Amino acid sequence: MLSRDAGNVTADGQRHQFRVFVLGGRVIHAREHIQAATDTPCNTCQGATAVPVAPADLPRRLADLAVAATASVGLPFAGVDLAIENGGVVFEVNVQPAFVDGELETVAMPYVQAHLDALDRTADSRRGHRPARGPRHGDGLRGPSPQAA
Repeated sequence: MLSRDAGNVTADGQRHQFRVFVLGGRVIHAREHIQAATDTPCNTCQGATAVPVAPADLPRRLADLAVAATASVGLPFAGVDLAIENGGVVFEVNVQPAFVDGELETVAMPYVQAHLDALDRTADSRRGHRPARGPRHGDGLRGPSPQAA
């Protein structure tokens, strides 16, 4: 019912919402889900089409809401489902969001890298010294992470 109340319908009558991936307090990836069936959940496992959105092209309000929603539940990583209509509506914060084809480099690898970095920091703090600023796990396997504008 909430998604129907949010008014998240395009000009041509299709439902839509955004999935925004947040890692470490910043947007690392986003996509828009477009669902032709207006009474069907607007997600890819229910037939919605996923359209990638560069973090820099994501409306600032959505980026801010996604980061705040992730922080509000104490997560370092989440996939936040939301709509821009009516000032922005958060539908859910996914602790284990599903990835679609093409998101290995933009979402999955930064997520795994963050865990490896946290593991390194924990191990270094137990040894009582600060981590070196040398190469990180997986360096060279991915390009720079995009950031929200």
